[in-house]
Amino acid sequence: MTATTVRAAALTLLWGSAFLWTKLALDGGLTPVHVTVVRCALGAAVLLALARAAGQRLPRDGTTWRHLIVAALLCNALPFLLISIGEQTVDTGLAGILHATTPLWSLLLGLAVGTERGIRPARLTGLLLGFAGTVLIFAPWQRHTQTGWGVAALLAAAAATDRPTPPPRTPASNRPTP
Repeated sequence: MTATTVRAAALTLLWGSAFLWTKLALDGGLTPVHVTVVRCALGAAVLLALARAAGQRLPRDGTTWRHLIVAALLCNALPFLLISIGEQTVDTGLAGILHATTPLWSLLLGLAVGTERGIRPARLTGLLLGFAGTVLIFAPWQRHTQTGWGVAALLAAAAATDRPTPPPRTPASNRPTP
């Protein structure tokens, strides 16, 4: 087994188990807000320790901190809160499946706001197959299917987790001439 395989397996266990830990915390009496605060605090502590170990310094200017706070609220705290709200009424496995739609939402949002330049047939096929697979696993035609606010919150979390970003700026000297 290569080091890359071991790292990928560890990362899979960490990411995949987050839904289980969230459910256990909720079942143990924590509220969605508590779970969100704990997840953000633990994540910040790990990042601070890694930055310190790497000899990195924290930013000193207010503009950078304002940007970091907005990004943390929109891309971390909000999705964590929505996931916790959703997992109050949705099984952990389904929560993970719905959250796996994040790249699909990212592409759709990118197309909607114009940060994606277009969609080629292969990407469109992948997008449609991804959503079709999610619908197939979700099986809304079965009576025991979980629906409601929990599912809506989890889908909103998946859409909020990965925001489309503007394309990189091309220096004027490299831009194609019209």
